[in-house]
Amino acid sequence: MWREVLFEVLKGVQWFFKIFTWLIIINAFLSWVVDPSHPMRTLVGRIISPIVAPFRALTDRLRSSQMPIDFSPIFAYIVLQILIVLIERFRYWIIF
Repeated sequence: MWREVLFEVLKGVQWFFKIFTWLIIINAFLSWVVDPSHPMRTLVGRIISPIVAPFRALTDRLRSSQMPIDFSPIFAYIVLQILIVLIERFRYWIIF
């Protein structure tokens, strides 16, 4: 019983992370074509900011003033993808 519940909870967490990864991608594409003050970009930015903010603080310390590219969404995306894979493996470990 508890295995099925844990399996479904982890499935929900995995979907939550997948939604965040897509929102990071959408925000990156919107940054190329839409004004930063656009309501849609502001909404997506507010949603992903709790995930991207720790990586932004890290990249601010590593970045030099000559680099205009923000790598924090890329790092957040990579970490979320790793977490998704780890959760997937843990879910199947629970079943067997």
